[in-house]
Amino acid sequence: PSTSSGGSSGPATFAVQLMPAPLPLASSPESGVVSEVFVSEGELVNKGDKLMSLVDPRSFQRLEKLQREYERFKKKGRRDTVYRFYMKAAEKKLQSARRNARMIMIAAPRAGMVAKLGAKRGDKVEAGATLVEFSSTDNLAASLPFRVLPPNATKARCTARSADTGRSYSCKISEPVTDKFGQKISRVLIENRDGGL
Repeated sequence: PSTSSGGSSGPATFAVQLMPAPLPLASSPESGVVSEVFVSEGELVNKGDKLMSLVDPRSFQRLEKLQREYERFKKKGRRDTVYRFYMKAAEKKLQSARRNARMIMIAAPRAGMVAKLGAKRGDKVEAGATLVEFSSTDNLAASLPFRVLPPNATKARCTARSADTGRSYSCKISEPVTDKFGQKISRVLIENRDGGL
C-alpha cells in the first residue's frame, strides 16, 4: 500500500503481504478436557456456532468408557437381536451421562474462518488456553514496523494496490500496537465493502 502524508516529498510506498485480518480468539474459560470438536480448519463459521465442548477429566473418562461399550454392542447387534437390547441400554446410559456431565460449550465469538485448532478431542487444556484461532473473510490486513511510517500516518490517506490484479483499495492505518515479539507495528486494514475484495 502507499500512504500519503500530505508532504512535498510525495507519498511513502511500502510493499507488504496482505493476509486475512486477525480476529478474536476462542479461549478456554476454565481447565478441562476437550470432549467434542465440531469444526475443522478452513471451515467457515457464524457468530455463536459451536466450536468445541469441555468437560471435567472424570466425566470425560466415564463418557469414553460408555461410548466404547455402546460401540461394542452396536457392532455385535447388527447380527444378534440379544445384543441389540444391550446396545439400546448402553445408548440410554451414554445419553444420560452426557446430560449429567457439566459441559462447557465454546462458541464462535464472531463470523470468520477457522484458521487453526489449538486442541483436539481428549486434550487437557488450562484456563485461558487458545482453542481456536480465526481469520476474517471480510477484511485483509498487513503489518508495518511503526518506525518506517511517516508522521501522522494514521491520519493520512492510504491506498493499497493489489500486485495480482492491479486494483486499488482505500485502507486505514491503525495506531501502533506491540506484537508478540515486542515490536511496535501498525496495521494496514482494507475493509471488504460491498464485496469489492
